[in-house]
Amino acid sequence: MRPWNSAARSFTGTPAARRVEVPDFSLDSFDAAAARGAQMLAMIPVRSQTSMIGFRAKLPFDVLPKWAELRARPLDEQRAALTDPVRRHKLLEIARNGPYPARPGMVAGAPRWERMQILDRTLPPYRTVAEVAAERGVDPFELFVDLSLESNFDRLFAEPLTYNPGRADWLEMFRHPRSIISLADTGAHTSQACDWCAPTYFFGHWVRNEQEFTWEEAVRMFSFDAASVWGGMGGRGILREGFVADLNVFDPETVAPDIPVVTDDLPANGLRLMCEPIGMRATIVNGQPIFLDGAYTGALPGQILTAASGRGTGVSG
Repeated sequence: MRPWNSAARSFTGTPAARRVEVPDFSLDSFDAAAARGAQMLAMIPVRSQTSMIGFRAKLPFDVLPKWAELRARPLDEQRAALTDPVRRHKLLEIARNGPYPARPGMVAGAPRWERMQILDRTLPPYRTVAEVAAERGVDPFELFVDLSLESNFDRLFAEPLTYNPGRADWLEMFRHPRSIISLADTGAHTSQACDWCAPTYFFGHWVRNEQEFTWEEAVRMFSFDAASVWGGMGGRGILREGFVADLNVFDPETVAPDIPVVTDDLPANGLRLMCEPIGMRATIVNGQPIFLDGAYTGALPGQILTAASGRGTGVSG
């Protein structure tokens, strides 16, 4: 099984990271590194890296000149064009024929309907555009536009861009002793990726629905395991007297990520994906609640963790 990224600490104690592109670079490589005295960890996501697609975000068609002209217009004008039979037919013919560029990173290329998931629920399984189009006996391009219009352009779709392993491979990665859940790419792609919901996704999908992990195992994977790898993070990752009281309180019956939405609250009205947690009762930092039932309390008890402050347990004596 090939993980995407690796982080290594060599004999010098200096951490380093590299992106894995070599097909035969498997989890066995991490065991081999350990046998030579190096600490090398596989950085694992909780799901395949996906591009979020929708009229309020970005579309595969945006790279096509006629579509680019349309997409520069307000959504009301886009609706008018797509509900006019003649204009719609011309636009969809352009979308079908392209040409589309190669797929560089998170930028969507030609739509792959058999992979593009309809985000109409909080957790998998998601149906694809191709599946629903076949059920309805319609063209996938037509269905994509119809679903978007029916939702006032709020509907989002997700297309996996990177390697999309099967269930057994995911579980092998999660359970490997030299892997750690720590990989996401959200900060660099505010309008295309929505990976910060990794904990609620893992809890709702892999723990509650799939029952592959206990709650205790999952909480440890997102707290103690991560803190241990990064030097203790100043006394975090475990509930113990003298440690930092950073806690999340959640409802195991409902915890999940909500369906993402798009906002334009970045500078210059930049787009940003939002994904609120479901079932998260409280977030406590340094012993003070900062969120209670989704509402911000106004407290600011946190601090920036530097390399020095993040080492050790934070317990004196």
